[in-house]
Amino acid sequence: MIGPGSGEHFLDFHRNFIKNLENALINRGKNQYVPLPKWNPADPIPAEFSHPGRSTNNPGISPPSWITLAGGSIGDPVFGYTSLGQFKSSDELGRALGSDFHGLVHMTIGGDMNSFRSPQDPIFYPWHAFLDDLWSDWQNSPNGKSRCFIATAAYGSDLEPPVRFLRNFRDNVVLQSRFQKPFNTILNVYYSFSPPIADAMYHNNAFKHIMKYSIVLPFVVLARTVAFLINPFIVRKSRS
Repeated sequence: MIGPGSGEHFLDFHRNFIKNLENALINRGKNQYVPLPKWNPADPIPAEFSHPGRSTNNPGISPPSWITLAGGSIGDPVFGYTSLGQFKSSDELGRALGSDFHGLVHMTIGGDMNSFRSPQDPIFYPWHAFLDDLWSDWQNSPNGKSRCFIATAAYGSDLEPPVRFLRNFRDNVVLQSRFQKPFNTILNVYYSFSPPIADAMYHNNAFKHIMKYSIVLPFVVLARTVAFLINPFIVRKSRS
């Protein structure tokens, strides 16, 4: 189902859903349940996640090979990619997952899972934790590592204009300049330490706001100034 809930927004929405539940469990002293367990729809639903009204507790839906890094011969239903690492953006991955595999699991389980009441079914959370793991696998792949991890965590989405601007500034200004080689070295260092910082920002709103307003926002302002002086089109493009 491709619609308002598809694309990167689909992935973002459910990741935040999971994070909010994990934070609530931590605040109530239930740390033993964090991180949430993952449930693969090829397996029967565990008894501890029982819920009335389902059509089945054993959907028996094997994940398609295209959502694995190893890949296979079957392409995804939207772009035809045959492995997880081939997706070029979070938005592409979200559209592919939301177009078929995700909805099929909800419909097969039935009951609340096949309605807008799906979060009332406890298996909703392990199921989406499983999908979120796929997104994490992609984010750690070569295509995923091109992300602005800390800026994305600060603004909540790869699609926010400041994050899009930083990508454009990186790809179309710095990496096209004579500073490309040293900047690539800096980027590799950044990609090595930024994911855990971004993860901490997702879990701690106070830390997220400190990072956003003391580091990310000033850097965006500085980069915008440099970009405008070099090429005003970069700034306009990131706002479109």
